[in-house]
Amino acid sequence: MHCHAHFLSDKAQAEQVNKYLEEVTAKWKPMKVEISSVQTMLEETIAYWKRYNACVDLFSVWLADAERVLDKPPDQRGVSKL
Repeated sequence: MHCHAHFLSDKAQAEQVNKYLEEVTAKWKPMKVEISSVQTMLEETIAYWKRYNACVDLFSVWLADAERVLDKPPDQRGVSKL
């Protein structure tokens, strides 16, 4: 009889473990989708950041050139008059 009671206890524990695993799986699935979505957004953000940095570098060079031209007297700027 004692052995039979032990079996029921093991069965009940197994059911509890299975229920817990089902709950964890149910919580994990939407989290996994959310993590995947966030990963995609971060990858897009990194791509935009790299593009921004490239544009800022080009703009900085252009701005520095423009400032050097504007520092010259108007007749030495090399800009044609309309």
